[in-house]
Amino acid sequence: MKSLSEQIADFIVGTKFQDLPAAVVRKAKEQIIFFFGRAFEGSTTDAGRQMRTVLHPMEQSQGGATVIAERFRLLVSDAAFANCSLMRESQGRDDVIWPAGIHAGSITLPTALAVGEVKRVSGREMLLALILGYEVMGKLGRAADSWATKLPRRPTNVYGGYGPITVAGRLLNLDQQCMSNALGYAANLEMGIPEGGMMDHYYSLINRNGILAAQLAEAGGAPYSRYTIEGTGGLFHSFFGEVPATLPALIGSLGHDWEILTAEQKHFPGTGQNTVPIELLIELVKAEKLNAAQVVKIEVVQPDFHEAIERKGEVSSRGPFTKLVQAYSSLPYALALVLLEGTVAMRRYADSADVNDPSVAREMHKINITDEEGHGPRYCRLAVYTKDGRKLVREAKNFAYRFPPAVWGAWLQEAGTRLLPIAQLRTLEHLVVGLEDLDDVSTLMAVLVPPEPR
Repeated sequence: MKSLSEQIADFIVGTKFQDLPAAVVRKAKEQIIFFFGRAFEGSTTDAGRQMRTVLHPMEQSQGGATVIAERFRLLVSDAAFANCSLMRESQGRDDVIWPAGIHAGSITLPTALAVGEVKRVSGREMLLALILGYEVMGKLGRAADSWATKLPRRPTNVYGGYGPITVAGRLLNLDQQCMSNALGYAANLEMGIPEGGMMDHYYSLINRNGILAAQLAEAGGAPYSRYTIEGTGGLFHSFFGEVPATLPALIGSLGHDWEILTAEQKHFPGTGQNTVPIELLIELVKAEKLNAAQVVKIEVVQPDFHEAIERKGEVSSRGPFTKLVQAYSSLPYALALVLLEGTVAMRRYADSADVNDPSVAREMHKINITDEEGHGPRYCRLAVYTKDGRKLVREAKNFAYRFPPAVWGAWLQEAGTRLLPIAQLRTLEHLVVGLEDLDDVSTLMAVLVPPEPR
């Protein structure tokens, strides 16, 4: 009987582009455009400058892979590290797949771009590898909630290594045995201690190390344990103390109800589960022309994620905050900003921000959050009580952002025009729209290189 790693390897190796529904391919292109926009934003941040300081001296005189919006090239694993750093450093506004809660794009796309470029794969192969990375992580992440462990931690810390290894393994054309070995390595990439929150460049390291692990498997590394997922010393026993009963069925469902379709882009800093109430309150404040002085109380009903008490406390915390990361997780903090300013301003999450601003603290104490079972992860019900006796209710049963191709060009140009000519940005959009017809991904990556200065 095949182990779970071997079953996953069979799926990764055996899936063809023709097996993908059209909606899944469209969603993958949407995520690529979204993350290119985020990388352009990240290029001008402190983390972008730090990345250039560290990696520019490692420039490759020949070969190598492209760093987005730079003229120097790096080893494939270093390029994935660099591009992930750019995509992640727009105040954590990446994506989340539900219900797993994994930030999937930033640990799959940089690997797909770097390996796809150096191996000169087709656009179809790159799209397929990216989608498979989302799929494997998402199915594993559905089995057990890492926030409910004895030491709660982020799902990406537990399951993230399976993303870049799946992507790199597929693009390196690993056979079933080598792919199974690579997945064995994936369980050993997981770090993520709860102390201190998310370390800087964690996602970038997962990309880099995932590529190296797949390359080791490609080179014919020694056969590895078949049971690193379900074994007594494997992934689930190590993190959760047991193998979830639902796990075999989830592995058997790979390729059905594709995980990438659940990907939600984050347009605000902080945890992804706060997205829906933030959007509902912004819409209500705008429609009713409300301000903070008019609001007496806000009741928020969120879906019950069965998370640890500590995690629920982070999401519902009204401060005072001793660390910036605590304000990132706080839903009352974000909603208070909406009451005061009509939106969630990025400056309120800057390192220099006063997250214990008394005016924000006053508004936070108007907000109560409760959990309710029987709802999907994109559900929320919001009730706003006003001084003139009104109760204004907004409800979303399956919230989803709309990011249609009609807005892709404007999205890329919003930050991209500081780095690349408009003609190149238009070409970039055109290539992603028709990515399944592209013969060589290096053509796409060449468009991301700025022209030489005159």
